[in-house]
Amino acid sequence: DGKVTEAARETGRQFDYIFIDEYQDTNRVQDAIFRALSSECPRFMVGDSKQSIYRFRGANPEVFAEYRRKWTGDEGESIFMSENFRCDDPVVRFVNMVSDYTLPHGGIPYTDGDALIHAKNEPASAPVEVCLIECPRKKSGGDDDSDEPAASGARNTSGGRKKNPEAVYVARRIRGMI
Repeated sequence: DGKVTEAARETGRQFDYIFIDEYQDTNRVQDAIFRALSSECPRFMVGDSKQSIYRFRGANPEVFAEYRRKWTGDEGESIFMSENFRCDDPVVRFVNMVSDYTLPHGGIPYTDGDALIHAKNEPASAPVEVCLIECPRKKSGGDDDSDEPAASGARNTSGGRKKNPEAVYVARRIRGMI
């Protein structure tokens, strides 16, 4: 029913603070647990909806986004850390472009205010590249035309290893860069 239990309060009193990283990958049940435990101490959460990768196991980036919208006063404070000091400018621009287009269509909250700002104080080293590599598929009967990806390291019918097209591409790309 959403009420904080005495057990949650008692457990929460054992902590001065609760720090939770990757909050974009929590779900509503996990959020309720964290809220209950933090009823007795402050809670600090870090997350980035653009990095939510666990929807397949029930993660809901909207949970984290709701705090950002809701915490504007006495209940809490939301600080958006938009400056990116690690990536080159082409990477930041690419991430913003892809996020702006794809995240809202995938049900992940994203607005203009969510865009990253390039803050790395070094010149860009390389442009962004997107490579689409078609991987062979195997049929349920063992042929190569089904919807299942071929197993990594699978052997072909002549006994040798099949080439992994992604590994071949990466190796050739690295060799070309060197």
